[in-house]
Amino acid sequence: MEEVTNLSDKLSIYIVDSGTRNGIMYEQWSDGRLKMHGKGTSASQAFSTITFPISFVDDKYHMVATAEYYSSSYIAFLCSVQPNKPSYAYVYTRQHNGEAISGVSFHWMAEGRWK
Repeated sequence: MEEVTNLSDKLSIYIVDSGTRNGIMYEQWSDGRLKMHGKGTSASQAFSTITFPISFVDDKYHMVATAEYYSSSYIAFLCSVQPNKPSYAYVYTRQHNGEAISGVSFHWMAEGRWK
């Protein structure tokens, strides 16, 4: 146990808390960074609301989403993100021609600050 204490004293940046809440994995870092990622599915309106289990300190976080293989008809589709508030964001799904596609799954990641 002493070795672990000595090691943690030497680390300048380390994970303060991590886990999974409502299927969303998160990491809170000692330097104030907050990283989260998960999987979503677009609703009938071709978008999904991602509610973060831990709010960012402000709306200046970054987010990306990427399509998960859907079918041979839709090998790929477009995802766009809209970081709205520190506690949630939208992910929109569209076909390559711009038409909405719903019921498709995607993976997303978001990074910002918790303090």
